Amino acid sequence: MNIKIYTYMVIVAIALVGCTQDIDIKLGKVAPELVVDGFINTDTTTHTICLSKSAYYFANKPAEAVSS
Repeated sequence: MNIKIYTYMVIVAIALVGCTQDIDIKLGKVAPELVVDGFINTDTTTHTICLSKSAYYFANKPAEAVSS
């Protein structure tokens, strides 16, 4: 019985210990594309559609909105 408990504790301890390694991901800039985000509700006539341009992932500003 004690061997099962110790074995279980060792397995849990090994599972909780994770390897940490920094991975550098090279994200290049690409041309912005049109993004459509919408919400359609069948209960009421409230519908929302937002058009914006895609933005660079590491940019510290919101995506640029598109207006007609």
